[in-house]
Amino acid sequence: MSSNIHISTSSSHRRIGSDAFAFGLVAAFIAVLSLGLWWLWKTDVEWAHVEDRMTAWTQAAETSGELGPILASIYALGVQPLPPGEKGNPDAVVAIRKTYEGKYGIVAERVRSLAIAADRTTVLKEVDNIQTAALAMLERVATLRGPDRPSDTEPGDPERLNEALAGLQSRYQEAAKALQRLQQHERNFATELSEERIELAEKYHNLAYGVCGVLFLIFIAGVGSLLRRHREVRKNFADLDVLQKAQRAAEHEFHSLFDNAIEGIFQTTPDGRILTANRALARMYGYDTPEHLIEKVTDVAAQLYVDSTQRQALLDALRVEDTVSNFEFEVVRADGRLIWVRENVRAIRDEKGGLRYLEGTVEDVSDVWWGEQRRRLQYALARVLGDSATVEEARPRIISTICKALGWDAGIFFEATSGALHAIEMWHATDIEMEELRMALPHLVYHRGHRLAGEAWAEGEPKWIAELSEELHYANADLLLACGMSSVFAVPISVDGEVRYVLELFSSKIALPDSELLQVLGSISSQLGHLVERKLAEEALRRSEMRKAAILRSALDCIITFDLEGKITEFNPAAERAFGYSAEEAMGRELAGLIIPETLRESHRRGLALYNATTVGSMAGRRMELVAMRADGSEFPIEMSISRFVIDGKPMFTAYMRDITERQQAERITSELAAVVANSNDAIVACTLDGKIVSWNVGAERIYGYAAEEVIGKQLDILIPPDRLDEFPQALTMVKRGESVANYETMRVRKDGKRLSMSLTDSPIRSEGGRVTGLSSIARDITERKRLEEELLQSQKMDAVGRLAGGIAHDFNNILTAILGYSDLLIGQIDERQWMYKHLSEIRKAADFAASLTHQLLAFSRRQPLFLRVFNINDTVKNMQKMLQRVIGEHIQIHTHLKAEIGRLKADPSQLEQVLLNLCVNARDAMPNGGSISIETADVTYFLDDFYSVNEMPAGEYVKLTICDTGTGMTADVKKHIFEPFFTTKEKGQGTGLGLATCYGIVKQSLGYITVDSQVGVGTTFSIYLPRVDESGEKSSIRKEVGQLPGGHETVLYVEDEITVRSLTAHVLRRLGYTVLEAGSGKQARDAIENHNGREVHLLFSDVVLPDAGGKELAEWFKQTRSGQTKLLFTSGYVDENILKRHGLELGTAFLQKPFTPADLAKKVREVLDSAES
Repeated sequence: MSSNIHISTSSSHRRIGSDAFAFGLVAAFIAVLSLGLWWLWKTDVEWAHVEDRMTAWTQAAETSGELGPILASIYALGVQPLPPGEKGNPDAVVAIRKTYEGKYGIVAERVRSLAIAADRTTVLKEVDNIQTAALAMLERVATLRGPDRPSDTEPGDPERLNEALAGLQSRYQEAAKALQRLQQHERNFATELSEERIELAEKYHNLAYGVCGVLFLIFIAGVGSLLRRHREVRKNFADLDVLQKAQRAAEHEFHSLFDNAIEGIFQTTPDGRILTANRALARMYGYDTPEHLIEKVTDVAAQLYVDSTQRQALLDALRVEDTVSNFEFEVVRADGRLIWVRENVRAIRDEKGGLRYLEGTVEDVSDVWWGEQRRRLQYALARVLGDSATVEEARPRIISTICKALGWDAGIFFEATSGALHAIEMWHATDIEMEELRMALPHLVYHRGHRLAGEAWAEGEPKWIAELSEELHYANADLLLACGMSSVFAVPISVDGEVRYVLELFSSKIALPDSELLQVLGSISSQLGHLVERKLAEEALRRSEMRKAAILRSALDCIITFDLEGKITEFNPAAERAFGYSAEEAMGRELAGLIIPETLRESHRRGLALYNATTVGSMAGRRMELVAMRADGSEFPIEMSISRFVIDGKPMFTAYMRDITERQQAERITSELAAVVANSNDAIVACTLDGKIVSWNVGAERIYGYAAEEVIGKQLDILIPPDRLDEFPQALTMVKRGESVANYETMRVRKDGKRLSMSLTDSPIRSEGGRVTGLSSIARDITERKRLEEELLQSQKMDAVGRLAGGIAHDFNNILTAILGYSDLLIGQIDERQWMYKHLSEIRKAADFAASLTHQLLAFSRRQPLFLRVFNINDTVKNMQKMLQRVIGEHIQIHTHLKAEIGRLKADPSQLEQVLLNLCVNARDAMPNGGSISIETADVTYFLDDFYSVNEMPAGEYVKLTICDTGTGMTADVKKHIFEPFFTTKEKGQGTGLGLATCYGIVKQSLGYITVDSQVGVGTTFSIYLPRVDESGEKSSIRKEVGQLPGGHETVLYVEDEITVRSLTAHVLRRLGYTVLEAGSGKQARDAIENHNGREVHLLFSDVVLPDAGGKELAEWFKQTRSGQTKLLFTSGYVDENILKRHGLELGTAFLQKPFTPADLAKKVREVLDSAES
């Protein structure tokens, strides 16, 4: 160490001497450099002065050299003779004079600007001589070139001319000499200036060399000094390197000890700032580096200490003592974990004895602290459970013990029962008010996985909330925060491998779970679980003994315990009642000889012997049905199960026996009843009192379409339509009262959505005690029956209307025949312009309307006689298309799509035309703003499995006629009634309600089917299916307009009992030219024939029904008594085919239906007379 100091002192002295010499060299260098620069500057000024003079002389010489040519020009102008005839040219003289004066002015100015006066005087003298001579020359030239120039012809002029030229030449020579002298002066001055420049240059160079030399000498001296200093510095650096290496070695050794220390080392100020810290301390407190720790922690009491008062206690102790050892306190790490540390601290004081800073070491003693806590807690919990008679008694002490040991403020004990966690106990520190939470305790119920306790229960692991203020969804978080709680831990307690209890612990400190805490909690949870398990086992054993005694006394089943030899050791009261032996009688006796029939005893003994030898038997653990024997020797069926157990290493058996005589009888009855239910065609469903389905038979599967597994456990509401949901609660209410609801009709819904009409009987299901436990519903599908009833009702309705229509048709048609006939006769006789014509036309229209109503009534009731023939429906549609367009109007378009190759059908064409007309008119009324009607025909074939063949229309081949419109459509409710007579949606006076009913009747009477499909806002489609036939037919005749009525001259016998109709008809026939014989009955007809004197009668025109005989009988008589080809034509107001057939009217017989018009009569009569057959 002393050598190092010596080296440092000598180096310092050498460094001071070298520095002084260096400073002297620098000063000398600056002084010489400054003086040299001043001399150089002064020389440079002189040089600039010489340069300025040189520049001025050069410019003056250049300008004066220009005067020579000007003077020569003046002289040449003066001596040059004038051209012949020219008197003179003064302008040239003026011009050259201006040129000279301008140049002279420049020369004079530059000469005057010369810096030295001697130079100016000498040069100006020569310049003035040039000026004098030049001016004289200009005067001579002005004389020679002016108008006064002497001429050669006049006397005296040549002399004056010569004299003038001589004077000019003399002046020119003077000027030239003066100019030569000026130029000589200029050359002399230039030589002098050049020499002066050379002298200044030499002086400048010599000065520069001198300064540089001196500076070089100084530089050499400086370099020598620097080299010497360099050697000194190198030596100093070598010495310094030795010192630094020694210092670094010492620092390295110190830092190695500081940074690699296992314990934390620190220095802190009294106000809590960290001055130094090693890596161990940074890691201990959860920081990456010591620098990070120093930067982040500015107040150890507030940021590290869990209890900041402990920091103040440490400072108080250090103010009294210099050191404090083994000071333990709890610290919050950077990650929020809590650890326990032990400090050894020394106080560093200032000169006045005040506390300057603290330094010391820190050791993490969490493992030791937690180990001690764990041992104390385990011991305390063992004592608590040992001192308590039951777990329930120990619960509050368990919570308080754990909370006090771990420093927690409160806790709640949860028990897992009935599928949920229930809060059953609570403890809290006396200095904390938690009354509101205690009042809420009975309502704290958590399900598995729900909230913190539920999660601990579900996962079997501790759960925690470090900061309750950030988890406000936690149950009762507001109450806990109000009580000052900040952290919550949930600890599961497992018993027999299953979480039975959960402890929730609360702390007012924000505490994250660290490994030590979790380890302690896990250890406590495991130990507590084992302790509770043992305690519960003790309780269970005690209760088991008590329960066993109670069971043996009160059990309804026989319980008999016996050993491996079959000796009875227990015989309960139920066995006494069942077998007729007292317990005293049975104890010690062999089981086989006491209660087992003789035929089974050997088997029983062999089974026990086999088990004794091999420990394998067929009876143990199985439920068996066998026969037992009473004390009186009677046998009865029993169900027996044997269980095995070991006492003191010896196997024992307990047999559980039950008399199953009544059960076998009940099972037989139940089996028979189950077979009836299973095979029933009715749906038999059982459900609970809240409507949940519990049984579902095969009939229910067939009717409702649901398999049993689809509906078991679901609500019966799935079968009930939404509009009838109120029915089931009403029925359920009656069943709960013990009442039955029998055979009430309602609607149900199948799985596929189809609605069914059902007849239901709901009855209560009772338990053995008579309490209503459920509902039995027996449902029968009456959909088909309801459909048949509706069809029967519809048929009866139609038949009633038909009978009404048929009953009045005869008389009504006779009346209409008279009205129509007379109206036509009158209209034919009156001019259209007469006022009566309009009234008669209205009467005619009213009669037509009445006749139309009659026909429609007869048509929908299917009492209208049909005149069938085979025809092509396409011809009918084509023939009617123009007429339909006129009826419907131009605002609606008709489109036809007729299949070219279409089958034939057999029907009444006129009736089918009526159907087509009615449907098109209905379509028109549904499209008030216009639209389109589409008429299509097609061949269709339906098979047995098709929808229509299954539901209504039988399988077969049909001709399909479709009428589709784009109208307003109709609702489902309207669609249900559209074919009913007198049903209409039109306003009053705009429809009779018979149009669609007529269509339905005609189609049905033609053995066809009609369907409708409609959607509101889209349109309606009617489809008519008529049976297809293989017969060939005739084309439909085209309608022709009626012209003049056909007549004739034949004789007609007309028989009609209605006088009005007879008079009208006879009158019309006579007007048509026929000879008419009238009769009101059969007798009158015969009389008329006899009175006709044997003349020929060409046509017998008779009513079918006559007062005394039928028209057919009259025709038969007529044929027998009269010869010739008399034609037959019948008429009638009756429309019932049965009535007509009963009176002999056969198919193919000529017939004219009443009411008829004169035109109908004329055409029909003419048609029959012209026919080939009679």
